[in-house]
Amino acid sequence: TSAMLLLAALVCLVVGLAQLFQPATPNSLTTQSFLLAAGLGMCGALLLPSAWYATRRLFGWGKSSKTGLLSKVSLANGRSWATVTIVCFILLALALLLGSFVSRNDRLGWLLAPLHMLAIGIPVLWLVLLGLRGLPHPSFQRSWGLFASGLVIGPSLILVIELSVFVVAIILWAIWVTSQPALAAEITELAERLQYAPPNEETILRILGPYLMRPGTWLAALLMVAGIVPLIEEIFKPIGLWFLAKRGLTPAEGFAGGVLSGAGFALFENLGNASMGGEGWSALVTVRIATALLHMLTT
Repeated sequence: TSAMLLLAALVCLVVGLAQLFQPATPNSLTTQSFLLAAGLGMCGALLLPSAWYATRRLFGWGKSSKTGLLSKVSLANGRSWATVTIVCFILLALALLLGSFVSRNDRLGWLLAPLHMLAIGIPVLWLVLLGLRGLPHPSFQRSWGLFASGLVIGPSLILVIELSVFVVAIILWAIWVTSQPALAAEITELAERLQYAPPNEETILRILGPYLMRPGTWLAALLMVAGIVPLIEEIFKPIGLWFLAKRGLTPAEGFAGGVLSGAGFALFENLGNASMGGEGWSALVTVRIATALLHMLTT
């Protein structure tokens, strides 16, 4: 998986470089290519420690490390924690300020890629340090494994399951519509109106408005967006912890594992959702800090 992500990052980087030297290519597309390359490359690189420790254990190379992921970083002392916090916040502020400037300059859009990784990664790192502070930490292998599961396995399963649920819902809806001749005729007429309608937002909203305002439509949308989708996400975000459910974890170890799993998921989601670039990049990245906290707490 790491190799695939790194290869995809390389492809996006090459595409971005090609777009950079083609004046006809919109600068926004070039920036998006570089941001996608940064996100994919960062995720691929962060999977390497988990692969390394798993390989060591598989082939019996040396003794398994029993020390925690952060055992060599003293955060129990208030002064040490204050130093770490100050450094993280200064780096984050600099990344956001420089990123805000770069995102407004079309010719410097490619420089947003490293700032993108810093602005997304630093808050997640600080939240991990905060969440694990004073708790018994999992071993290196388990820590990186939990993080990697949240980074790749959880999002992949969630995407597949949500798409499957959506397809099943569409099929069930289609079966129900075919059993209602009057409704089927109404939907056919609606599709024809949309097909020949002028391609502007006002016209489309005027046609769809009566249907979107129906209570059944709102109920179905709320059931999907506020019910089924969140349940799927919250079940599979801590997929790494489900594999350890029979290992007799203490509540503190479970909490630490949840923090690491949620950090992986938050990093994956934030790198993707903030990869559009543009002048609103810094505001979007700042908002995503709160979503990272949300994912880590719920997991």
